[in-house]
Amino acid sequence: MKTDLILLMYDELCIGKSFTRQEFCRAHFISERTFYRYLREIGKFLNEHKPAFCVHHSESDNSYSLIRAMDLSAH
Repeated sequence: MKTDLILLMYDELCIGKSFTRQEFCRAHFISERTFYRYLREIGKFLNEHKPAFCVHHSESDNSYSLIRAMDLSAH
C-alpha cells in the first residue's frame, strides 16, 4: 500500500496535476503525517535522480505540484 500511494502521488505530479494534503489524505484514507512522509520520499527521489525538479507547495491554494527547480525562484 505504501509503495502504491507514493507512486500514485508521484504519477499525479508527473502528469502535471496538483493536489492538496486534505484531498489526498481523504481520498486514500491516510493521516497527514503519512502524507508528509510520502511526500518527503518523493522529494528525496527527485533530489537524487531528477535534481532539475522539485515538489512545490503553493501557499495561495495550499496545493502541491511538480516544478523545475530553476522555476522555484519565480514562486
